[in-house]
Amino acid sequence: MLPSASSMLQPHSSSSSSSQDRENQGRDSSSQEFILYLETHAGCILWTTRTLPPPARPTEANLYHPHVSLTGFFVLPQHEYRREQAQQQQQLKQAASSMDPPVCAALPVVAGMPIVSQDGAVVLLPISQTEEILSWVRSLAARMAHATAADIRIKRADHLSLAYNGHRTRINQLTRDNCQVYHAAATTMLQQAFHRTAADPPDQRLPAEWDVVLYRRSHVGHVGTAAGDPTEMHGFEEVYRWMLDADGTAINESAE
Repeated sequence: MLPSASSMLQPHSSSSSSSQDRENQGRDSSSQEFILYLETHAGCILWTTRTLPPPARPTEANLYHPHVSLTGFFVLPQHEYRREQAQQQQQLKQAASSMDPPVCAALPVVAGMPIVSQDGAVVLLPISQTEEILSWVRSLAARMAHATAADIRIKRADHLSLAYNGHRTRINQLTRDNCQVYHAAATTMLQQAFHRTAADPPDQRLPAEWDVVLYRRSHVGHVGTAAGDPTEMHGFEEVYRWMLDADGTAINESAE
């Protein structure tokens, strides 16, 4: 069952911003920082999210490529020597590669048009049918935590963020008006992808092809705040990828 709009927007936006604040404190590009994403690699969703013009002002969503978060960022315990850090990263990759891909009776789908929050801070694309993948992620996280002693937090995986500001004091914070304009543009493009209009039945689902990917964040970007300070995306290095076929079968695909 798809969570309600209020459950995705209100509790999650406040909790995610505070947890992201905690996660980002004291981190830089040299930290051993990892995350697990569900991302689409083909089809209308990828085209839509890549083709959408950015909001009137950049938001924190512009720091990332389109994805559904399966975990929060997690950091491997720090070691004094690079050799030990490299060994720990190898242990993480070995734990990941030992996990068979998720086998899903039903792959995730976009379950409706974008949702906009009342305060104009968040635009979300609702995603459903992720329960089987999340069950698999819990097993994977336990295996990686056992190998590395990392503290891995599982997320709800019920949306793809199109725009958001976790830090309400940013000078480039979204206003309600420009958030509504962006929401309207996203809705129009997704209606085209759905090949339907707002008057058509709301239970139509948009399928996609999905990967589960383990990344290391190699560089911490930032949201630009002025014409001379452009937005710089986070840098990610692929550690391991599980490619899901459209028929529910999956293929292991290790990053070189």
